[in-house]
This record gives sequence, C-alpha cells and structure tokens, in this order.
Amino acid sequence: MTFSIPLDREMVNLCKDLASKRLEKERLDYALIRALKCAELLDKGFMIRPESPYAVVCSDVVPIARAPKTEPSSPAISEVVLPLASQ
Repeated sequence: MTFSIPLDREMVNLCKDLASKRLEKERLDYALIRALKCAELLDKGFMIRPESPYAVVCSDVVPIARAPKTEPSSPAISEVVLPLASQ
C-alpha cells in the first residue's frame, strides 16, 4: 500500500480554484441557455403551462417590447449620394 502526501498545497489549491471557476462558468452557461430557450418559446407564441412543475424554469424570463428604430436626425447622414454612371 502506498500513500502520497503532497508537501506543497499549491497544486491542491490550484485544482480547487479551477474546479470553482468551471462550476461558475457552467452555472452562467445554464442560466444564459435557459433564458435564450425560454425567449425562443415566448417569441414563437408558446409557454409552459402554469400548473406544470416546469413552469418555474421560464417564470423569470419576461418579454419586453422592442425599442422602435429611429431615423438619423442629420440629413447628411441619412442621404447617400451616388455618382451617376455615364452611359
């Protein structure tokens, strides 16, 4: 039987830090993908039935109205002058 005891805790701490960062990234990925998929459902006109046990999955994703597109205020920016091609 062999026992291995690290004399330097640096590698153990590095491993814990990497595992912690990976878990944090996976939580963020889950939250973003969940929000995107719920938004896709809402955009297509679907929703999860409120009495379903899965209704809480999309309960905090709320659609908002899109901001209206505004035209540029400066006439110089909004007008594009193209040279006439000679025939």
